[in-house]
Amino acid sequence: MGRRILVLGDDASGRHIGAVLAAYWDIDCVIGTRDPEGTREFAEDIGADVVAVNVDDVASLGRALDGVFAVVNTTGPFVAGRYPVAQRCAACGVHYVDIASSHPYLSGMSTLNRRAKASGSLIVTGASIVPAVSTALVDYVANEFDRVSEIHTAVAPLDNGSDWFATVRALHGFSGRPMRVREAGRWRYTFAWSEPARVDFPEPVGRRRAYLCDVADLALFPQRYGARTVTFRAGFARPLVNYAMALAGRVTRRHANREGRNAGDTRELNGLQDMLQSTTGIQVVVRGHSQGRETVHTVSLVSRDQSAVAIACSPALALLKTWARLGIAQAGAGACVDLLSLDAIKQELMSHDIVLVRS
Repeated sequence: MGRRILVLGDDASGRHIGAVLAAYWDIDCVIGTRDPEGTREFAEDIGADVVAVNVDDVASLGRALDGVFAVVNTTGPFVAGRYPVAQRCAACGVHYVDIASSHPYLSGMSTLNRRAKASGSLIVTGASIVPAVSTALVDYVANEFDRVSEIHTAVAPLDNGSDWFATVRALHGFSGRPMRVREAGRWRYTFAWSEPARVDFPEPVGRRRAYLCDVADLALFPQRYGARTVTFRAGFARPLVNYAMALAGRVTRRHANREGRNAGDTRELNGLQDMLQSTTGIQVVVRGHSQGRETVHTVSLVSRDQSAVAIACSPALALLKTWARLGIAQAGAGACVDLLSLDAIKQELMSHDIVLVRS
């Protein structure tokens, strides 16, 4: 029997991670959910156990963590200042990884650092598209620059032809939210899902009209690479979805101004989280100077079989497999940077038709 790993979540990401872990010989996989009966058939199909877990109930969470080596959290709550699962893991010496992406949530996780070190647990947040995959792509080319000046990241969410109104409704609380970006060494304020720009992804994704999004990279990259300009954009394939999102953002801003409060609510960032988890392509464009010359490098990861969730889940899977095989020598709490190489992430994508394109 391998190390026991609890997968919290039976959403698309949780099911993908659970299926991969259950097939790994070093891991004893358990699916944790509020609805064990609804998940039991899936768990039996992949050869995993299933347990009932209510993350807001201390007793329920404590029972689920009994005998567990590590937890992967795919369903949250990913709300800044609320870390019920990570806190419990840090207190009882269980290792933890999640797929969150917002900067307030990721930065707040550092408050668990002292407790995690005392218990010997490693608490990792952001093991997903942002910041794990995006950072790995930038790291891949960063050492070819004497100085990095700009980093522009874009993602292409999977557009599977589902109800476009449902997509806009899920994201409306995110679009129009106040945010800030680093431009020419200064911070300026703007709004989410504004300032569109054309992004040319490799085929089959192709050209997208992409809009600003507020994610952890915007705060991380100026510090990590010294970049004076950093942007992050996302764009759907159907123009109607993009335009509807932009319109919803303008309505949100006007409503917020009338009410005298910030647009949106932290809980509504779940829509952004879901969008990033369905990314079928990610591209980073890094500009800077090398040997006195202006230099530009572009690196893209693109799914050719629409296995979007595989890209988003690859960092968490790479970490968990490494932990199960080699154990964990370090402890503490922080974001998923400097823990994975691009090669480790690519290893988790080899069973899918996902390609790395550099130019």
